[in-house]
Amino acid sequence: KSGKKKNLGDEAKLELLMSQAPELVGLLDDFDGNIKLLRDQIVPFLQSIKSETQKTDEGISYLEAKFHVMLTYCVNIAYYLLMKAEGKSVKEHPVIEQLVRIRVLMEKLRPLDKKLKPQFDRLIQSIGK
Repeated sequence: KSGKKKNLGDEAKLELLMSQAPELVGLLDDFDGNIKLLRDQIVPFLQSIKSETQKTDEGISYLEAKFHVMLTYCVNIAYYLLMKAEGKSVKEHPVIEQLVRIRVLMEKLRPLDKKLKPQFDRLIQSIGK
């Protein structure tokens, strides 16, 4: 069985993957995007705020909460990927429900993210000065 998979071309492998785990491509994109956002923006921002004397209450609390939600989402995706890599069934596993719950929460936070973005941008500029 695995010998046949080694002989498959990239297109055939992708087709096989999509037939067995259609959600995987979306989860990988989510994982990649969230890790980049955490690494490139949120973590450096939180570190700079914590090292500065300027602190705000609500904005930073929100950003820290968002950091934890995104990190939890990424950890759950990583666990899902581990289970898939080990050939385990994830169909009835609680990780799927957790991924859906976190994804819905992140979608609900999106309008607030857009509303707070100008404030965070101003805060970033004031720290950079």
